[in-house]
Amino acid sequence: MKPAVFCLPHAGGNASFFARWQAVFGEGLDIVPQDYPGRGARAGEAPARSLEELVVGMAAGIIGRLAPGVSFALLGHSMGATVAWEVARYLEATGGAKPRRLFLSSRDSPAFARVQVDAHADDAALCRALCELGSLAPSLLAQPRFLKPHLAALRADLALLNGHGPASMTLPMPLCDAVVLYGRNDPSVTQTGLQDWSRFVSGRCELRSFDGGHFYTDSALPALADLVSTPTWFAR
Repeated sequence: MKPAVFCLPHAGGNASFFARWQAVFGEGLDIVPQDYPGRGARAGEAPARSLEELVVGMAAGIIGRLAPGVSFALLGHSMGATVAWEVARYLEATGGAKPRRLFLSSRDSPAFARVQVDAHADDAALCRALCELGSLAPSLLAQPRFLKPHLAALRADLALLNGHGPASMTLPMPLCDAVVLYGRNDPSVTQTGLQDWSRFVSGRCELRSFDGGHFYTDSALPALADLVSTPTWFAR
């Protein structure tokens, strides 16, 4: 069976962020977008009350979806990178199936990543701050009926990230290799913070950059697909 890539979205996002990925990636990989509880297809579920609760639940869902013997990777964008890394740690600690690789996108390492906006600001101020960071999809600004629930979900997700750090969950480091992905014009990340991911995996860690900002995937998806689809990365 073909390898699977479980995709974890940014704060305020859901599985629809990855909707067109399968068509671009082609038939060599199974792209499996994930929703957090209370988001997207899981809107009827209670949202996670802590990052640890979110990680445990996402790990269980991923393992439950995984066919026996299938190689898999975790790909997380922004907040999703933090969640992917913590899921890999949790699987390492609990003896579950382990990812062959982590793809950590648009997020500094746990030692450097910070919630850079005030989640308690009013909608206008929050939107301005997010736009300055390139962390708000421009299409949302023109769609008020979608913007309001997006900001509510974003605030809830930012609350989960507050207080997260290297020692916030006492689990082992993932043993797999990692690829850190970022847009060259993304103001929300730093070279120091991106390079620091090497301290948070036990395998190899490399950086790959793309044209664009925080949502570089909007324009660089074919290049990302070529990178992630490297067959040797999923070999046993």
